[in-house]
Amino acid sequence: DCSLQIDASSGASLHASLAALRAACDDSGLVDVVTLLATKPMQLAEYFCTGLVPDEEGWRHYALAVGSYTHFTSPIRRYPDVVVHRVLAAALDVQNNGLSAQEALSKHRLFQKDLCGKVAAHCNDKRLAARNAQDASLRMYLCCLLRKYPVVADSVVINVGGDKYFNVYVPEYGVECRIWVDQLGVPVMGKWQAGPKVLVLEEGSPETTHSNPGGFGGRSGGSGSNNAGSSSGRNNSSSAGSGQQALKTASSNGPQQGRTVSSSSSPLDPCSQEFSYSLWLNDLQSKGLANPHALQGVMLPLKVHMFAHFPVILTSPLRPGKISEVVARPFFAGLEVVAEPALPGAAEQRGAAAGPQAAGEPEFQIPWGAHMND
Repeated sequence: DCSLQIDASSGASLHASLAALRAACDDSGLVDVVTLLATKPMQLAEYFCTGLVPDEEGWRHYALAVGSYTHFTSPIRRYPDVVVHRVLAAALDVQNNGLSAQEALSKHRLFQKDLCGKVAAHCNDKRLAARNAQDASLRMYLCCLLRKYPVVADSVVINVGGDKYFNVYVPEYGVECRIWVDQLGVPVMGKWQAGPKVLVLEEGSPETTHSNPGGFGGRSGGSGSNNAGSSSGRNNSSSAGSGQQALKTASSNGPQQGRTVSSSSSPLDPCSQEFSYSLWLNDLQSKGLANPHALQGVMLPLKVHMFAHFPVILTSPLRPGKISEVVARPFFAGLEVVAEPALPGAAEQRGAAAGPQAAGEPEFQIPWGAHMND
């Protein structure tokens, strides 16, 4: 067991607490999750004009635990560094060359504080846009990788939403996914224990599930919400064209806010109301589902609580015209995984999901027409 004693009174104390936890705990996944939970709420550092913030307490950099901090080492790629270099040059001219403050301001083209504040705000916007573009690019390539090479990986629970859903973090891939109880593709009932804050997943049936708020997902239908959600938390509000899956988001006023809904009837789509775990697993195994760490599947009943470990299957369904997202489902053991009777039009569904691909195109190439929205 790892003792979680975190002091977040300052950036330095938080860093020391995380370093102590890392040294004392041999569960690297837990350390990664605690670090994520401790740093994720932090406000992003921003550029600002000191002349517009007279209280120097507002200048502090929490994460670095310093009273004042700015960039200046990369003027060839960051405009704020150019501004700081000009200020330094002007200060040296005043100190060493006898220039007045006004002369130095004019010589080095320094900004008035109002304009400097606007420049800082513009730099913040561009910096955030570049970061978002980088994150989106990494996510897109991860989706392409997992689509072609689905994998079993260890996950750590970082949030439990009653009997409705739970969030997992996969340290090996740095991805967070939400798993809805009624989208597991097997008859399962979720029982929420409010005292210890534990979600117990038990075997269910179509008959018993109708009285269960959590419901279950599977080819027999299910109770609870009819929404089929995604794990990335993204909203896909537009409908796809003819022959494609129609995706929409649940009402923002409802309890399923931000949840993706799929109207696809394919049992191979984890976000479909007709999702079948056994068919899906058979399909992934036929594509070479990898289990590089030889992780053992979990069995029902399964207790889900904060910091619990269990293996998940990671993949990324191809939905033409829609943004790609990573999907995770528990890696179950003890389930009978056999070749079920072929469904009418199953081959056509797989072909449509694969998107347009030119004849003779090498297998490793990505059908770019299906990824334009990525």
